Amino acid sequence: MAATSSRNQSTSSRASSTARPAAPARKSKQWLTVEEICEELGVHRRTWQHWRTRKRVPTLHKLPNGEYRIHCDAYQEWLAGLQVDA
Repeated sequence: MAATSSRNQSTSSRASSTARPAAPARKSKQWLTVEEICEELGVHRRTWQHWRTRKRVPTLHKLPNGEYRIHCDAYQEWLAGLQVDA
């Protein structure tokens, strides 16, 4: 029995030394969907499409599946450009 327990101990020590490191903390989201932006702004998808036809949206990136993504930096710059002094 002693041989079995020593074998289990060596196996468990090897397992702990080969364990994967913890996954790095996920960075903040860099790409937004059109739906996420519409939700954040409180506008309907049709309103976004209306703005898009008039080229009043941030730079879009079209994915191979046909969906669009907006980089967070482009979105923030676009929002900053919409500010007006009251």
